[in-house]
Amino acid sequence: MKKRTLKDYSVLALFGYIMGAANVIPGVSGGTVAFILGFFKELIESLKAFFSKDAIDMALHFRIREMYDKLPWRFLLSIIVGAALAVVTLSKVLSYLLVNQQVLIYAFFMGLILASVICCFKMVHKWSAAPVVMVILGGITGYLLVNLVPTQTPNVWWCQILCGVIAISAMILPGISGSFMLLILGQYQNVLGTVNNFVAMKPGVGDFQLIIFMALGAVLGLVTMAYFLSWLFRKFNDGTVAALIGFMLGSLVKLWPWQQVVSSEMVNGKEKVLETQLMLPSDFNGQFWAALGLILLGILITVGIEYFAAAHGRKNPETGE
Repeated sequence: MKKRTLKDYSVLALFGYIMGAANVIPGVSGGTVAFILGFFKELIESLKAFFSKDAIDMALHFRIREMYDKLPWRFLLSIIVGAALAVVTLSKVLSYLLVNQQVLIYAFFMGLILASVICCFKMVHKWSAAPVVMVILGGITGYLLVNLVPTQTPNVWWCQILCGVIAISAMILPGISGSFMLLILGQYQNVLGTVNNFVAMKPGVGDFQLIIFMALGAVLGLVTMAYFLSWLFRKFNDGTVAALIGFMLGSLVKLWPWQQVVSSEMVNGKEKVLETQLMLPSDFNGQFWAALGLILLGILITVGIEYFAAAHGRKNPETGE
């Protein structure tokens, strides 16, 4: 484990907060934040360590002291606390903004992702035909995923577990939004409503059921993705990074600020958007210039975050060491 000070863990908690804030927005990936801040690989390896054969053996034999000394629990706890705090403090605000100021909120996050893509290009050690092909394939895959029409899935235990697996896998992958996958699966409003109910200290039986089963699915997804991504980075680092860059590029279409609703339905008295169509801004009014300003602000913030991460010990943009 890396030796870190309390200040280092506070910075990690801040990074976790940014990651959690990104995960709340459909179309924005928390994995992208981890990627640009330089702790993506450490996150994957830390998750893998907790589900390794040695960790399970220590847990079964109650070797608590050994677990305390060897497992990267401090790193993960800092990230989790920051991310959870972001979900609790921002879920209501972002829910309101997504309904009332979608153009502006999408513009801001589009700027963040645009700058992130540019920063991530230097993480490929050697550009050749193979990484270029992976960027193209990743871009096509990301585009197809974010253009899936949201559907409705049954609100039963097995489906909630499956949604947990899919959502957490998407949250880890840069370019693929866990919130958007929940939106596609028809569970985004349910999850956001459950979070808001817990924040208001008024959870119901259904809220506890959803949290328990989706958490179980999230654990299964974390184990699977941690081992799979760790293997990919060891064997095919440049191709994997290039594919993730493609994912981010392909998913940018979801964050185009100006969209027209093609189809929707009413759910519990509220309009639920099923499909949208991209369009050019009709008027160069105050909202247009505000959106343009927020795109630029997003770019500047990403560059600032990248600089901040480097200034706090990130020597290598790929490994964070």
